Parts: sequence; C-alpha cells; structure tokens
Amino acid sequence: MPRYVKIVDSFDAIGMTGSAKVQKNKLRAQALSDLGLQDR
Repeated sequence: MPRYVKIVDSFDAIGMTGSAKVQKNKLRAQALSDLGLQDR
C-alpha cells in the first residue's frame, strides 16, 4: 500500500526519454522534493 499518492496532469516538467517514457530517476527526485522527504 503506497504511503503517498500525487495526481499529476503531465510529466513534461520532469522529463521524458527518447522512447516517450518518464525518467524514473528524475521522477523520484521530484517526488522527494515535493513531499519534503529525504533520500535513503
């Protein structure tokens, strides 16, 4: 069960790969920043 859920309209601000997938490392960094959490 997830601890946090955030609904977004698009991933354009985070960045996409050449194959139109979201960049998971940037998604993680953005989520940590938005939620005020520390990286483990």
